Amino acid sequence: MDFDSSAVDSWTVGQVGQWLQFLDLGQYRKKFTSNSISGAELVELDQEDLVQLGITTLGHRKRILTEIKNLQANKEALVDNSDSWSEGSDSNTSASGVASSSSSSSKEPEATYVVVKVYYKKKIAALSVKPDCTIEKLKKMVQMEFNRKLQLSYEDSDGDRIPLKKDKDLRTALRTVKPPIRVTASSRRRGTRASSLAPAEGDILEGLVDAVIVIDVYGNILLFNRAAEQLLGYSKADAVGENVKMLMPAVYASKHDEYLSNYVRTGVSNVIGKGRTVMAQHSSGRMMTVALSVTETKDRKKHIFIGTLRPVQDSGLGEFSEYADIKEPVIAIDSVGTVLYANKGTEALVGFTVEEVVGQNINMLMPSPYKENHLHYMLNYQRSGISKVIGKKREVITETKDGSIIPVFLSVNERTRGNGEKYFIGMITQRTQLASAKPKTFIQQQRQVVHELQTPAIIIDERGTMQAFNDAASRMLGYDLSETLGQNVNKLMGAPHAARHDQYLRNYLETGVAKVIGKERVLQAKTATGELLTIKLTVTEAKQADKRLFIGMLHVA
Repeated sequence: MDFDSSAVDSWTVGQVGQWLQFLDLGQYRKKFTSNSISGAELVELDQEDLVQLGITTLGHRKRILTEIKNLQANKEALVDNSDSWSEGSDSNTSASGVASSSSSSSKEPEATYVVVKVYYKKKIAALSVKPDCTIEKLKKMVQMEFNRKLQLSYEDSDGDRIPLKKDKDLRTALRTVKPPIRVTASSRRRGTRASSLAPAEGDILEGLVDAVIVIDVYGNILLFNRAAEQLLGYSKADAVGENVKMLMPAVYASKHDEYLSNYVRTGVSNVIGKGRTVMAQHSSGRMMTVALSVTETKDRKKHIFIGTLRPVQDSGLGEFSEYADIKEPVIAIDSVGTVLYANKGTEALVGFTVEEVVGQNINMLMPSPYKENHLHYMLNYQRSGISKVIGKKREVITETKDGSIIPVFLSVNERTRGNGEKYFIGMITQRTQLASAKPKTFIQQQRQVVHELQTPAIIIDERGTMQAFNDAASRMLGYDLSETLGQNVNKLMGAPHAARHDQYLRNYLETGVAKVIGKERVLQAKTATGELLTIKLTVTEAKQADKRLFIGMLHVA
């Protein structure tokens, strides 16, 4: 997309939004649009204005200000100073194809980035990578974008396709190919011709009215019949050759290769020859309940698995009866977190009965400070439409009835009830824990909690010493972990709170009268650069025996 930087003053609000999208900062587009930021206003924005617009990440604010300076200087090309990428982007870069973030006003020139375009089937992802990027990092970024592991190759200056397998391959591409570098991603296809179907077998399965999917011992899809296309929304061309994990919610997908490998090795299965009710994932991303039966065919020529799927219909026993037979814990909540439904699998994981959970708020299964902030997350999603959870697998923690904190995988999807109201359906699986692991201390458990959070969070002890400082807090305030742990929290405060905080803390410990605990306050935090950032602070207290810790959650005001 072309942007005439010389005419930035005449940009419309829509063009400013497109500019943000080009910079891969599209999450702020709605804020800019709702505040009617056109080109004329854009060039006048300063640090304080960006904070007021809700841009809480220091690096994002610095980048936008740098880009505004470039626009004002009538740069010939926009720059891209990001390790992230945007799907389907076909944006123009500078004439050399290299994106640079340095500007004449910078004290230190920032890193130069090389534009790489990754092609996978009909999808395109534009990526800016550093010259010292490793192949491992590139593959992880590709996996995050397309939700699967893929093989990579690049097109050299002679038009030949060269595999990208080692760091030296990527360095050669970055050094010798004129940007943008064209990278092709393809499925990791393992197996042999022995894992194929005879034409007659394929014709029979193709004509069945039930959805049928055939895979080999590596999970590669060999057959995807017409009924499967109709049920799951994928075309045969999109499915065949891919790993069957693409049809599963993330909590299943993350373990399926291991399940399959273990069965092939041991012959022990809980699925083959048995019917199960499971969750499948439609091409649109929504989850659906299906009855799955799997049979195995094995001889000297082939070893395949044939899965038959049927949609589970409402049995008439209740709105959520389709989830009743699912082995894994499933919980449905409404728009404010009230539990509408929990299956029997939930009881086994958290220790509460279904009757104890339904009708309560879902935060009963969360330790502090998740508990106190979950409603804020939900309302923020409903207001902004920006989610860090919906349709993704996340590693989180839950608190059981006996107070234990256990790590779990969580997948959440949004669905609509018969009356048109939205609800959220979550499926949970426990993360594997080593049996020999030592019990965590009180402070270790609390550190685990805050380090899982996406919201800036800090833990201090009774002396005001910082005991935990999560990644989100580091991004907001700019401090490294080594600059905070063991330091007094007043380091992060502006006047007059910095000088008075120790006394506030002593007064509370002596009197028990809380002026801050459980309440939201607006104050100023001091960033690593010395600037003052207006924030909203909520503080919760955690106690165990004679130990007390205070967890602070920060939001930009």
